[in-house]
Amino acid sequence: MWRKYRWIKTRRYLCICIPLILFIFYCCLKDDNSNDKIDLKSLSFKLKENYKELLITKKNDKNLLKGILILSDKLRQIKYREFSNALRCYSLIHGYIFNEIDPILYPLCSHIKNFYFQKHCVVLYYLIQTPQIGWLMVLDGDNILVNLTKKIEDYLPSNSNIYLIHNERFYNGEISSGNYLIYNCQWSYLYLFNWINYYSILPKVPYHNNDNGALHLHFALSIGKFSFNCLKLWYKSIDENI
Repeated sequence: MWRKYRWIKTRRYLCICIPLILFIFYCCLKDDNSNDKIDLKSLSFKLKENYKELLITKKNDKNLLKGILILSDKLRQIKYREFSNALRCYSLIHGYIFNEIDPILYPLCSHIKNFYFQKHCVVLYYLIQTPQIGWLMVLDGDNILVNLTKKIEDYLPSNSNIYLIHNERFYNGEISSGNYLIYNCQWSYLYLFNWINYYSILPKVPYHNNDNGALHLHFALSIGKFSFNCLKLWYKSIDENI
């Protein structure tokens, strides 16, 4: 009798708990794969608030060193070893600080699971930890050195209040997230910090293009050209065209 009673009691317990567990799992799954609960207007306002501090400026110091930082995982470091070795020699010739880092192995950024946003997290901490560097050239591992005589100085702005240089893809007008020049100052820290934070609001859509998709909203906000419609389009994107 006791065993029979225990089984009936256990079965009743399972009948109550299993549907409850499935319901909770369904709710969590629904939250993870839907943007229906995100108030885009409220999010738009919060994003604008985050960029007010970017008005802080600092004249850049031309006497600081220049640096090159390659961000690449271990497999690509092996695959593009000749490319990075060429850039290492280039740095020695021109007196630049050179480093190559696998973002996944950088402990301060291990909480970010998206590799692309990890890269910019590494750049942020690297700048803070290397105060002797002024301008830093950030590169992906697959960049080829084609002209040894061209220097970082040839691409720096004459205006000392400019702290960042992105490049634009010539064939589609997209701003590239993989390679950029950034100056080591508080403005840049805030710029990178805001960019990294897009990781927490990535839309659950077929194609958001990771850090490169976020960069276009981020850049527009940074220069005061942000449109709420851009945010809505990002949250509905299907591919590079829509």
